[in-house]
Amino acid sequence: SSAASDVYKRQGITRFLLEYSLPRAPAVLDRLNAVLDGDSLLMTCPTFDTAARIAAEIHGLNPLWLFIAPVQVSEWSQRRAVRSAMVSRVLGTAIEAVRADAGLAPIEDWGDWLRYSSRSIGQWPDWFAPPDADWLPGVEPVGFLIDHPAERTVLPNQVAAFVEGQTHAPLLVTGGTGRYLGEDFYACALGAARQLDLPAIVVTRDQDCLPDRLPEQCLVVDHLPFGLVMPHCSTVIHHGGLGTTGAAAAAGVPQLILAFGADRPDNGNRIAACGIGDSIQLPQCSVEAVTDALQRLTTSPALKARCQKASARILAQDGAAGAAGLAEAFHAD
Repeated sequence: SSAASDVYKRQGITRFLLEYSLPRAPAVLDRLNAVLDGDSLLMTCPTFDTAARIAAEIHGLNPLWLFIAPVQVSEWSQRRAVRSAMVSRVLGTAIEAVRADAGLAPIEDWGDWLRYSSRSIGQWPDWFAPPDADWLPGVEPVGFLIDHPAERTVLPNQVAAFVEGQTHAPLLVTGGTGRYLGEDFYACALGAARQLDLPAIVVTRDQDCLPDRLPEQCLVVDHLPFGLVMPHCSTVIHHGGLGTTGAAAAAGVPQLILAFGADRPDNGNRIAACGIGDSIQLPQCSVEAVTDALQRLTTSPALKARCQKASARILAQDGAAGAAGLAEAFHAD
């Protein structure tokens, strides 16, 4: 929602958890309790894992974590003491209320309660983020979790007609499923497309965030199957979420990340370091900066070759199968 996005942008993840995530934990816990037993495999991801941790206590389970971005692995490891203090002092009362309703005794050691399992899944390839000494132990990169070509069908008619009607392959512009980036993101991305006279496909459910002046050739849609559409695009401009990052890399398309908050700046830096795109911090972003970046990304044969090489590596690794195999081995232990 707009209100939730505003809290996230202005007051940070802690306030967001307190106001929008933890109030939903009892309902999530009820749904988990309805399906779990002592032989279940419980998978969860960090940040929004309160209900899963409590469910694991109730059913005597050892959860398996799926880390959705490399920065989580290093930050969670480096800031264990700070994180324990923050959770216990700021979120502790709300968490303990949910646990008390479930009949659990108060937490004695928050550091122990916030620990992770001995093995975890990282949803990225090891060349994108090689494990290092700062990581939590036991995190295994399995590759990007993407739609593989064999699972794709045909482009939606509206998109196919738009692509076929262009002299140049269009940009794909998406700010993700939230409103965290808002007007600045779209103003910079589409202002640059307009200056360069590039066609653009814009994917957003929040069309009120779009600028009044759009590129002359512009298609706006609520959602699209990225695995189908991205190979037909010249560049992807996006927010830096790892799902979109992986999809663009798998499509062999240069990407420009206008990053803000959470894992997105780190993902953008890694894309730039791999030589398959560029990244600009959204608070320092401008139409001119995006225009310059697009000109570099759309005219470099060397960068395009690196993108194609990265695509081949990604498509050769089935991240979903790797994650499933790790989960089965974890559960068997």
